[in-house]
Amino acid sequence: MAGAGIGDDGRASTLRRLDFSAADADAVVAFCLAHGSPHDGALLRRLLCTMTSDPAGVLLWGDDAGPAMASVVIDRAVNAARAADLELLGARRPFGPEELWERIIDPALAFARGGSSRALHVSLYPWLVDSEGAERMLRGHGFLPLYQSLVMRRTGEQAIPDLPALETGWRWASLEAPRIEEAHGAIAAAFAQASSFSLSPLADFQRSITADPQSWQALLDGERIAGMVRAVGLGSGAGKLAMVARIPAYRGRGLGAHLVARGLRMLAGRGARDVTLDVEAENQRALALYQSFGFRVVTRTPVLGIALRPR
Repeated sequence: MAGAGIGDDGRASTLRRLDFSAADADAVVAFCLAHGSPHDGALLRRLLCTMTSDPAGVLLWGDDAGPAMASVVIDRAVNAARAADLELLGARRPFGPEELWERIIDPALAFARGGSSRALHVSLYPWLVDSEGAERMLRGHGFLPLYQSLVMRRTGEQAIPDLPALETGWRWASLEAPRIEEAHGAIAAAFAQASSFSLSPLADFQRSITADPQSWQALLDGERIAGMVRAVGLGSGAGKLAMVARIPAYRGRGLGAHLVARGLRMLAGRGARDVTLDVEAENQRALALYQSFGFRVVTRTPVLGIALRPR
């Protein structure tokens, strides 16, 4: 499994493939957080330990100094495309196109083809890869562009707008055990057509809420979930709106603004003033909502995919 490769400069590389087990998670999470991870620590742990069907889905390369690049094939989540997602998690330096193919994409394809996923999607985070070169390389291997994922940011100098009070019978609630299964189904409905969203199995979803319940709030119409927000504090005054979900039956009623405002206030209460979120570039309604709260696009990530088997 371990072995030398060839770097983009043509010289022999000393990196070798490292085996991964759950016992390695703390060290790999720490490495990724220090080297460009697009995710918070709790999500990284879930991706590495529960969201891939086998530890071999963690593509970890390193040398005598420790990990040098990490990625994982997520094939235990449900999404509209029935696709596995290759997540680049961290690297000491940006991946070059040939190195990305040899060490990450090619073994990820082999792993994904061994499962039931119909496609493999790859997000080319521009701070982790030479995205233009990587996109050309992937197109040459049969990948097609799917969409662009945007990172938007809002700074703490901006006030959170005041909104009209909720209607009688509406209220905010934490996601306690009796509502978790309903919440899981509601999120599935909210993002049923979203190419970029993958939902973990119910048991994993329940564990993630139990591990960080203060990050979740549900907006209830009576006793029915109408929307949800997940707001994650990242430390050092930073936070992320990790989810803003409106149930389809409640769209067009202005709930999105209430969900965003609630998430921002949750983060402000935890000392987070610099807030980011992810959104598909094609989701014009969501873009307009976030821009109305002062969010601005800071990075664009191309996402490409390839079919693994006929539909």
